[in-house]
Amino acid sequence: GGRSTGGPQFAEGILTFAGRTNTNGGGFSSIRTRESTWELADASGLVIRARGDGRIYQADILLQRKGAGGMPIAYRAKFESTAEWTEHRIPFGSFQPTVFGEVVRGPRAVPLDTSAIGTLGFIIYDKKDGPFQLDVEWIRSYTGDSDSSSSEAAPSDNFAVLKRGFLAGCFGCIEPSETMFATLGRTSSPDTGLDYASEPE
Repeated sequence: GGRSTGGPQFAEGILTFAGRTNTNGGGFSSIRTRESTWELADASGLVIRARGDGRIYQADILLQRKGAGGMPIAYRAKFESTAEWTEHRIPFGSFQPTVFGEVVRGPRAVPLDTSAIGTLGFIIYDKKDGPFQLDVEWIRSYTGDSDSSSSEAAPSDNFAVLKRGFLAGCFGCIEPSETMFATLGRTSSPDTGLDYASEPE
């Protein structure tokens, strides 16, 4: 692993997650906020307004506590990016618990507790080589039926906190080892003020 690259950039209120994946190794790249309290206990899911390159990305959540056996469980939900700005509505019920990129079942498959969400982020792991780019304009929480046209994804006080986290650069760039997910803040980029942690090649 360690041959994929990627990281976040911020310009004019847009988060750009870009880099290059190399399947001759880990084959994925991800970004994630530092741990915080998001107050999403009453939310039904997330809406992500994004545009991209047609590749499949995953929204990524870590809880403030570890799963059974002390292993961090990443909850992930896939969405396919498009060249046009698109609002991807992702119910929390669609997030699957994973460890080392594999869906877990049985005692380790702890349900997603939205009151304990600690970090939010994105990962690309579509088993393809090449450059990638995902632009994110905003992320909002919503309540109600995800299939209901009357359920609006309006900004809330909780989203205001979440957006500040993104625009303030509270991201760590992790690639490509799952074991690095909880070890942010190894070095600092003077250009962006972002903290990075990477697995050596």
